[in-house]
Amino acid sequence: MEEKIILNGRLVEEKDAVIPVKDYGVLYGFQLFETMRAYSGKIPDFERHMTRLRQSAKKIGMDIPPTNHEIESQISKLLKSNSLSNAYVRFAITFGDGGERFAFKKCTPNTFIFCKSLPENLDEIQEKGVSASVTKDFARNPKSITSKIKSGNYLENILAKKQAKDAGFFDTILLDADGNIAEFSTANIFIVQDGILKTPTLQAILPGITRETVLDIAAKTGLKYSEADISLNDLNKSTEVFLTNTTLEIVPVVKIDDKKVGLGVPGDITKRLQAEYKKKFRLGDGVF
Repeated sequence: MEEKIILNGRLVEEKDAVIPVKDYGVLYGFQLFETMRAYSGKIPDFERHMTRLRQSAKKIGMDIPPTNHEIESQISKLLKSNSLSNAYVRFAITFGDGGERFAFKKCTPNTFIFCKSLPENLDEIQEKGVSASVTKDFARNPKSITSKIKSGNYLENILAKKQAKDAGFFDTILLDADGNIAEFSTANIFIVQDGILKTPTLQAILPGITRETVLDIAAKTGLKYSEADISLNDLNKSTEVFLTNTTLEIVPVVKIDDKKVGLGVPGDITKRLQAEYKKKFRLGDGVF
């Protein structure tokens, strides 16, 4: 059975999900997207994702005609059509065909939603952890709007991810303009130092939904945490490191470049947060 896609509110076969080539989203990356995760057919952080999406749209002057209810209903329909319950879900909206020579004429945006199964090795990497590198090639600019929104201008993230993969790492850690730790290519970063959970401020990074949830859990469970600049020296001294994003949830990083993080296994605070996160969203075998 061919995968189904929602295109402009309609359920279509994947082969029929076509975006015009002159759409600014295709030509220039003028596009926004949100990656979400469904648990038993529901997206628990849906409203947070929509809030971030609409805030991003306001920053770049893009309209998002569908209501949150309409988008949520379309996602539910799509999951059922593809016989998926626990899944990766992506909603995207393009600017549309704004005309030649950057006319930015009034036009109708295109929206599409697709979903797919979660990574087969997800449980394994959450349990055993992954390795990562540090790169100085793709510094996050705190003055750039693209550092703080999920847009179609994703080339730097892709190149950073490819660089890590080509070198045999799961992902790579990006720095900010001052040389401090910023984020992974497709995830936020946390470290544990002297028993305190630390994560970079939002000055030059994407405000991750899972990042926000982890901080909520830390606050509710009495875990000490801070949002502050994290230097490379802090990273080297950390006893635990983990990455967060919506699809992967919380994944321990047990090796950075050629150096073990702590004992080279997932740490106690990371495992505690993983357990609390799963309790919040899974409540057993994928039951929300």
